[in-house]
Amino acid sequence: MSPDSSSEADPNAEDGLKDIFGFLEKSFPDGARDITVPPELRRLMMEFAEGKIPASEIEALCTQILRSPESIRALAQILGRV
Repeated sequence: MSPDSSSEADPNAEDGLKDIFGFLEKSFPDGARDITVPPELRRLMMEFAEGKIPASEIEALCTQILRSPESIRALAQILGRV
């Protein structure tokens, strides 16, 4: 599959991601619900969850998210709501 055909999402992959992030969100300690993430990063994560981030920017976003457990938790919460 070429990068240009990324608009055709695999429904099985989407379900798998929802399962993974749903598990992560439910597995966090109770005190981890109030997650503080910079507003710009949260906005980018929302755009990612809605499929609005260009493929060329996804790797940089993932690098930012992986820098802190709070960012990973925030992404799991956002994906759980989409």
